[in-house]
Amino acid sequence: MPARAGLPNRLDAVLRWSTWLARRSLELLPDPDAEDLLALTLLHESRRSARTTHDGEMILLEDQDRSLWNRELLEEGIRLLRHAFASRRLEPYTMRAAISALHAEASSSAATHLVRSCCLVRPAVEDRPSPVVELNRVVSFFREALTSQEQQRRFQRRRLAEIK
Repeated sequence: MPARAGLPNRLDAVLRWSTWLARRSLELLPDPDAEDLLALTLLHESRRSARTTHDGEMILLEDQDRSLWNRELLEEGIRLLRHAFASRRLEPYTMRAAISALHAEASSSAATHLVRSCCLVRPAVEDRPSPVVELNRVVSFFREALTSQEQQRRFQRRRLAEIK
């Protein structure tokens, strides 16, 4: 395992390599799974420059500066994902790419459509369960619940203000 300071460079190399490999796989084997995998890797790589601080500390998705995201890679990943949905193909990589696309298309973490995210995470959990996917499902569920509670509180405050 590299020293903590070397992790960001290692992550950069892994992301670049995985995207290159996904592109070559699609060229050599034009397969829906290869296309979905490329969409997923493009969506993840598009955030690469916003994932770490200058000191190498990881930055959570909700705290990332979205202006640093590579729009060209995002658009390519979303285009591939739309192709998958148009062909009515919903494979495991399709679902994972769709979750990434929801985050990518939102103007902020708070604007991410969490209900849709929950709906997409559930099939991913059922298809290929893993602790990480399950954790993502739970986080999406609770974020949506908290958002709904806050919206309900705002509505109640507005109604009380109207009554007064």
